[in-house]
Amino acid sequence: MTRLLVVVLVLSMTAPAFADIRESAAAQARRKAQEAPAAKRANPYFWPGVGLMGGGALLALYGFNHTTGAEIHIGTDPAGIPTSITAEEKKATGLGFVGLGIAGAGAFVYMKGNKQSAMPSVQFGAGRMALTHRVSF
Repeated sequence: MTRLLVVVLVLSMTAPAFADIRESAAAQARRKAQEAPAAKRANPYFWPGVGLMGGGALLALYGFNHTTGAEIHIGTDPAGIPTSITAEEKKATGLGFVGLGIAGAGAFVYMKGNKQSAMPSVQFGAGRMALTHRVSF
């Protein structure tokens, strides 16, 4: 009998709290339904960043793969008789490194635009203020 009495007392004391929570949740759901969803801002630097990355990558591929010439070395022994012939290809590695730098600048431009589109949101309400920010890697 005492267990039943304890259960009844506990339920009678907590019932108003559950009602407040239910009303509060319903009111918050109505407020959220009325708010217009925030329009996602497009990255204004998307295409410039992609263009720089693509152009830099193509320039790097050209620079590292394009042969600009050849160097031939003929080795001789002390008597002056040719003993070995060595040929080396010359590549435009400087152009390849410039292409990598341009691609890196494009990546920086793209990321800079992405950070601007994820600005924090500040919301004010009756007796409250909310600050939300999305963090992603």
